[in-house]
Amino acid sequence: MNKNILFYFLISMFLIGCYDSTIILDNNKTSLLSFEELPKSVKSVIENNLGKIDSKGEFYISTDSNIVFGYGSGGAGDTWFSSIYSNKNHFFINGWHLTLKGNKGEPFILDERYNLYYCEELNFSISNYKEYKFIKIPLYNVVYDRPD
Repeated sequence: MNKNILFYFLISMFLIGCYDSTIILDNNKTSLLSFEELPKSVKSVIENNLGKIDSKGEFYISTDSNIVFGYGSGGAGDTWFSSIYSNKNHFFINGWHLTLKGNKGEPFILDERYNLYYCEELNFSISNYKEYKFIKIPLYNVVYDRPD
C-alpha cells in the first residue's frame, strides 16, 4: 500500500514539475510576414532545404549552431467517446520547454535572435512557397525575462 502512495506522489510531483516549467506561446505577440520580409538567414534556410521541407516530414532548424533546438508534436485524448482535442507543438530550446497549439505549418526555424518562424500554410509546396505568409514569434523575452 505504501509503495502505491509513494508511486502516485512521485508521478504527481513529476507532472507538476513538467507543467510548471513549460512556457505556453499561444497568446504571445506574433507578426505576419511575407517571404520577402523574412530575414536573409531564414530565407536561406528555406531555399537550401526545399526538398526536406516539402517531404512532409517534421522540419525544424536553428540558424545558430550554438542554440540547442528540438521539436516534437503530440496530442492528448479527451475521453473514451471523443477524439484528440489537444494537438501541440513542443519546442525545446536550450533546456526550455515551450508549447504552441497544433496545426501550424512547417518549417519551424529559430534564428540567432530567438525568433521562431513558421509557415501559415499547412501543406508547404516548393511550387509556390514565396507566396506563403510566415508567422514570427519573438522568444527572447519569453525565455530569458520570464518570472520564475
